[in-house]
Parts: sequence; structure tokens; C-alpha cells
Amino acid sequence: MIGFDEIAAAIHCGSALAKPLRRLRKENANTAGDPVDFPGRCCRDAIKHHFRNVSRQRVVADFLNEGYFPAHLRRLRERLRTSRDLLAGLLIERAGEHLTVMLPDQGINLTACSTGTWDSDTAVSAAALRKGVVVMPLSRMNVSSSDTTRLLLGFSGPSEEEADSGTRLLTETFNCGEFRKAPIKRQICDWHL
Repeated sequence: MIGFDEIAAAIHCGSALAKPLRRLRKENANTAGDPVDFPGRCCRDAIKHHFRNVSRQRVVADFLNEGYFPAHLRRLRERLRTSRDLLAGLLIERAGEHLTVMLPDQGINLTACSTGTWDSDTAVSAAALRKGVVVMPLSRMNVSSSDTTRLLLGFSGPSEEEADSGTRLLTETFNCGEFRKAPIKRQICDWHL
């Protein structure tokens, strides 16, 4: 089907546009106006709708075909590795007495385990949140495990300054000790002596 646009240039509509054109033709069948303008208006509307989606697909296809996506992934992996190493280093340096940090090979979160100074990840998470630091207790994410000594920390979002202040506040949380394990009572151990 051939229609004309506003400047009387020919527009060819292929079979991909046959259905939208039929629908537009039916919708505009009772429209008063110049019948010569109808094919142009019909084609123009269908083409605008069709090529809006095609142009987005072309952008994505070009992004993939021209090598931008692998380059983007390389930059992203490097940025995430740097963020992970920064957060892990700060945690080990500042809260190493309370946490053992497990570095992931991939992903955007790292896991930290108790060194034995605390045993309730939900209490640590709540205390840290009161200071403005978000750490996720892993016990809430596992129905079958009774392990309450693991925390999940994200490293994809924070800047260096946020990682610095967040680890300082988390260390203060650990040092205040409101959730620390109760020390073993001396009476229990005395009978061994």
C-alpha cells in the first residue's frame, strides 16, 4: 500500500504494517475530510507507531553488535571488584575482631560471619540501622537454617565516602556491645579446675 505524507512524498508500507493500517482505515472510515489525505494519515500513524519500537530495537542491536556491551560489562566488573575490595578491606581493618569477611567471585553482595563476639544477626542489623547503616541478617532469608551469625552487605552502590562512613558506624555498633554474647559464667567452668 502506498500513502502520502504532508509534503506529498510517497511512503511505502510493507506487510508488517498491514494489520495496523486495516485497523486505522476502519477507525477513520467515517471521518469527514479530504479522502485523498486518508492514506497519508493512515500510513503516517502506522509508521510512527511501528518505527518507534524498531528504533529502540536498532539502538540495542547496535549496542550489542558494535561491542559496546562487552566493554560495558568489563568496566562494570572492574568497578564492582574495586568496590568489593574497598568494602572488604575496610571491614577487615575496622571490624575484623567481630567479622570474618567472605569475598564473592561474582555478584554485588558479600557475606560477613561472626567471629564469636555476637550471635544474633537480627540484633546487629537493628543496631546498625539505628546508626544509619543497612546490613541484612541472613537468618531471615533461610527457613531451614538456624544459623544467626551471618550478615549480607551490598557493595555495588556505595561511594568510597559512604563505604568509609558506613564501616566506621558499623564498627561503632559492634563496639557499643548492646547485642554481644554474654560472657561464659565462671561458675560453669570452675568444676573442671
